[in-house]
Amino acid sequence: MKPIYEKITPNPGTSFYIEKFEGGAICNAPFWHVHPEFELVYVHNGKGKRHIGSHISFYEDGDLVMLGPNLPHSVFSNTDYTDNYEVVVQMHPQLLHQGLFDLPEFEQIKALLQRAVQGIQFWGTTKMETGHMLRKLCDFSPAERMLGLLSMLLSLSRSREYQLLNVENMTMEIHSNDYERINRIYDYISQNYRQPVSLEEVAALSGLTRNAFCRFFKKVTGKTFVQFLNEYRITKARELMYRRRISISEVMIACGFNELSYFSRQFKRITGYTPTAYRANVKAWG
Repeated sequence: MKPIYEKITPNPGTSFYIEKFEGGAICNAPFWHVHPEFELVYVHNGKGKRHIGSHISFYEDGDLVMLGPNLPHSVFSNTDYTDNYEVVVQMHPQLLHQGLFDLPEFEQIKALLQRAVQGIQFWGTTKMETGHMLRKLCDFSPAERMLGLLSMLLSLSRSREYQLLNVENMTMEIHSNDYERINRIYDYISQNYRQPVSLEEVAALSGLTRNAFCRFFKKVTGKTFVQFLNEYRITKARELMYRRRISISEVMIACGFNELSYFSRQFKRITGYTPTAYRANVKAWG
């Protein structure tokens, strides 16, 4: 699945784009895309899949992420709640690199922007306070929006409630050979993860030998191909546990695993829970 290049236009009278979205139809639309803008996304009280660069995971109880320029990502697959909404802010690098953030007063924000190239997930008080501010920002005047944005970036730059989502910087030139190659692989996995997938298959798809492919994939994503495939499958398993009342064995088979002990080990390694414990928590979360 080749990412779509998304053209982003700032709101009238402002230097960046901000929008609040409500409704399941918008939140659930699959859209693998890329753009040169920084992006800040807040999902209020939702749960779903997060696919950013080579990182694939499942979030619960809302989400707050910041993405750097040219980092491929999907619109979050978001299960709707009564008070669910999503706020998206997109800022072109020119807005953030016009000398302002070279000033010593903005050193922390500059460091935040450098971290964002790997994708950042925030949690805890940072997520709640920033989400509240983002919602208010939608109703501000253009000047108030800019001041509010700077205040939010400063707050995020000081937070310790975060983790980087990609081990390596996965940003690529939009038309580079590496970019085309990695997206052919992603597309193949999204279509075939339920079936056995061999290194020879994906290497041939990439036009590389098996050893060359392994080096290429690790260099670009920071992960081995097997790690990536297992994370993709476990994310699908978590989605199934939320959406369907089927047995753990059926979940395992539906996601491309054929050995329960291996599936359980990978599930525990990636999520921190055994499949049985995770299913029990799913029921508790409702």
